Amino acid sequence: MVKKGSADKDAPAYKRIVLDSSVIHSQRLVRDELPRHIRVFLRHCADKNIAVAIPETVVLEFTRKQRELVEQEIVGLRDAVRLLESYDVEAPAFDPDTLVTVPDPVILAEKCGVRVLLIKPKDEELREAHRRASLHESPQRRDSKDTAMRDIVIWLNALSVAREAGGAILVSNDTVHINESGDEEAGKAGLVRVSNFDDALNLLFVETPSSALIRKMLDPVWGILRSTDLPFPKSSTHMTFSNLSFEMGASYPEHGMCEFSVPTASGGHFLGRLHIHVSGGKVVELSCTNLEVDGDRNMDLDLDVPDTVRVVLDDTGFSERRSALRQVIEGERR
Repeated sequence: MVKKGSADKDAPAYKRIVLDSSVIHSQRLVRDELPRHIRVFLRHCADKNIAVAIPETVVLEFTRKQRELVEQEIVGLRDAVRLLESYDVEAPAFDPDTLVTVPDPVILAEKCGVRVLLIKPKDEELREAHRRASLHESPQRRDSKDTAMRDIVIWLNALSVAREAGGAILVSNDTVHINESGDEEAGKAGLVRVSNFDDALNLLFVETPSSALIRKMLDPVWGILRSTDLPFPKSSTHMTFSNLSFEMGASYPEHGMCEFSVPTASGGHFLGRLHIHVSGGKVVELSCTNLEVDGDRNMDLDLDVPDTVRVVLDDTGFSERRSALRQVIEGERR
């Protein structure tokens, strides 16, 4: 999901990415490096010369969870030593307390080659977060249940980063950060909110497997989309995709769904949602919904696609990955 604002190739590049704890949180003990998908994202940021801002609140939340996991690991090591001793098996001497340590997410992120900014909350931000949490003000919904003050501190940090940098992307799947209550404030600050790393990379025009696949499905019908009265660009490469999802057929994806955004000549945005259904190489359904041009809603469209239009999708490794996943799941069930 992308909330309010998107990038285009002629727009100034984003120079700041703000990470929320919801996207770097791990239920497993992190040792020498962050999970692979985070490392891949950070390396792309480094390649684009984009600094990653991590609020101190995020570091503390990450540390709290990892500290719990470290304590569990230490207990497990001590239990293992006692078990070996019960069988008269000698184990090398070691100190579990020094063998397993709490990781520092800032240091681990820097190992990926990206510049990391640790954002400490200002006194006025802490006071403002307390006020908003108490009064259920932006970015909370008025009818929401109590929101943790730390989520609002992160929100205010992200707004400050965006204002200072002339625009930033907040990566968070926390509802309080991406609901509509924060739209106006985020828009004024130049803060774009995305719920996952793929959407962030698409905003930075880094081709991801999901964006490459949706383009492969849509490119054969792009002329049909362009034939409408809607401001579709000359090429799908000029459009930002987000919230992509696919449904597999026998050997390749048959359904592709995505939200899209592209700047208009008037300075606004053309937004909407696309759905394409491919069967046997033929497009059996092509629809555009939730269409909005420069803030004005448009009617949904169901487009006819001639049988002569073919969408060629190879297996692209899906069957192999699906088989491997099935083996893992079946193995866990045994």
